[in-house]
Amino acid sequence: MTRASEFAVASVSDVHVGNHAAAGGQVYAGLNQRCRDVVHALRRAVVAAEEAGAEHFVVNGDLFDTHRPSPQVIHAVGTVLSSFPNYVHLVRGNHDAASQALDDDALAPLGLIDNVEVWDEPGSAQVATWNLLFVPYQPGHAKLWLPGALDVALEGRLPNGDRSALFVHVGLRDEVSGGGHPWAREAEDAIDVDLLASMCASRGISRVFAGNWHHRRVFEFSGVRMEQVGTLAPTGWDNAGLGDAFGNVAILHGPGGETSSVQVACPRFIQDTPERVALMAAQIRRRLDEGCPVHVRFIVSEARGDTATAAQVAADLGLTSWRAVVDKQEVRLRALTAASLARSKETIEGSLEQYVATKLADRPPSRRAAVLARAKILVAGEGRR
Repeated sequence: MTRASEFAVASVSDVHVGNHAAAGGQVYAGLNQRCRDVVHALRRAVVAAEEAGAEHFVVNGDLFDTHRPSPQVIHAVGTVLSSFPNYVHLVRGNHDAASQALDDDALAPLGLIDNVEVWDEPGSAQVATWNLLFVPYQPGHAKLWLPGALDVALEGRLPNGDRSALFVHVGLRDEVSGGGHPWAREAEDAIDVDLLASMCASRGISRVFAGNWHHRRVFEFSGVRMEQVGTLAPTGWDNAGLGDAFGNVAILHGPGGETSSVQVACPRFIQDTPERVALMAAQIRRRLDEGCPVHVRFIVSEARGDTATAAQVAADLGLTSWRAVVDKQEVRLRALTAASLARSKETIEGSLEQYVATKLADRPPSRRAAVLARAKILVAGEGRR
């Protein structure tokens, strides 16, 4: 444990514990393999926080992937959190919440654990001379509701606290993260970093640790250091990669407010061609050696016949979770071709029906139907001897 004049606060974000279906693996005691892997990542984060001497362990929202986790999932998470010897703070995220009502979320049962505090409304705690501010997710534009939430959180601060750190579930946006993605520019659950820095600086908040968006990034404006902690456990191939953006435990050190980061093993996802995956062999083996489960989705072309190549690459790397999927462009081309053929078939059949109806207008309907059926067979190339 650190001396009274020193402290550490560890935080993680967006754990998304749940029985994800894709690459789920075998189910045991209500948890599939992928869920157990995420729980293991959370356990590693708790151990890392304890080894860093942390007095407080914070989850910055989206501990669960859904507001209705199974009892077995809640029990597994509770077992891990109760093993931390000090204080645990759970900030409610959008995935945790069923509504904005107090306790109407997946976190509520965990609040019954002695060392766990659930923050479903703004509030504060104190360590040494630092105020720890907790602001959960709220619907609507963050730039509109966050100032009021900060003021509410600051109301509970202790008078001898002279510095403040904010733990919040909101995306941090700049020109890089918002510039190339229309959804990011318009996202209500994110805030521009320069605006957040201004809000914080005017309220004496000098450190920010944020959840919600999944890639770790660090910003500094107006003397305010803001960290998008990033997801502790990537949620799938939308968070693909082997780099350092995922699996991070952010640590605030006192009394000076220095920060550091520890990376723990967590599930990794790769989606690429067999040839490109083979080029990542050294990185993949390193992550496997660290204890990271690696799930690979090979993008293959039936035209090139490289499904066998994917199987060989998987065998060479010792992968246990992989599958081959046909390139979307190839599937799209095949679908367009099929649609074109279908339209041609409909045009031909329509012409046949009109021709038979005109030429055999004086024949019985049963006769016209028989001739039309035979004509369709001949056009399709069937029934020829």
